[in-house]
Amino acid sequence: MTNNLQRIEQYLVELSKTLDGQPASLIQDALYDSESHLLDALADDKNTNFDAVLAEYGTPADVAQQYVMLEAQTQQFLSGKSRPPRVNGFFEPLFAVRNYQAIGYFILSWPLSLVYFAWFAVVGVSTMALSVVGVGLPLLTLYLKQQCYVALFEGQLVSTLLGERMPRRLYTSAVHDHAKSTLQKITSGLTTALGWKTTLYTAVHLPLTCVYVALSGGLFFASVALMLSPVVDIVIHHVYPESEVDIAWYWLPLSAPAGIISLTLSLYLAGALSKLHRAIARALLIN
Repeated sequence: MTNNLQRIEQYLVELSKTLDGQPASLIQDALYDSESHLLDALADDKNTNFDAVLAEYGTPADVAQQYVMLEAQTQQFLSGKSRPPRVNGFFEPLFAVRNYQAIGYFILSWPLSLVYFAWFAVVGVSTMALSVVGVGLPLLTLYLKQQCYVALFEGQLVSTLLGERMPRRLYTSAVHDHAKSTLQKITSGLTTALGWKTTLYTAVHLPLTCVYVALSGGLFFASVALMLSPVVDIVIHHVYPESEVDIAWYWLPLSAPAGIISLTLSLYLAGALSKLHRAIARALLIN
């Protein structure tokens, strides 16, 4: 069994090298799938000929080629057929769905960022403090393990709303952990890069979201209010009758174009902030 585990580890190393240059998220998913398939094949029947299992599954080069082809087909399906923009020039962002999805992500991130930061501040900082005296090391290991699942969850949000290809499975090598003692597993858990990177992500997510919402979201909703200023004026006077703000309907020919221009600017800003956050997610949420 140990020899087979070593061969699986060698197979995964070769597969990783073959996929070199592909997105890190694709490599992570491919390693997870391959390791799971090979381990399951051995677990079903301990007398299974491992060479036959490898021959049936395919060489690392064949598997890598299949993953690259499947990924290209998946991305083409998700993005649809390439179509020219409906409008070229300054107002093009108004017709890009991704920009509106970015606004939606920023708004959804606001309550999530509070949860992330509370989890980091209450649980993360506490376990780190306890780990200084040694008794908190198992708790810190468990916390870092949970952070990997936070990375998977947040990665799916980033993938769905921002369009960044993120891992669809959580890869933790069972081959490496198979022969480790409890102490070695704790030490390995403490040195997991993904857990620490996700901890940093949860710590900075709240201030980042505040910036996203204040800049892009604030300008977006202000632009919508400006476009619908006569209606907004009625609502304001209904809620605050003593308000001195008075936007008559004859201002609409001026307020509507100004609102459209500022709305376009907010979508440009949303696209730029989306690109920034995708880069942060790639750096911190992939193993």
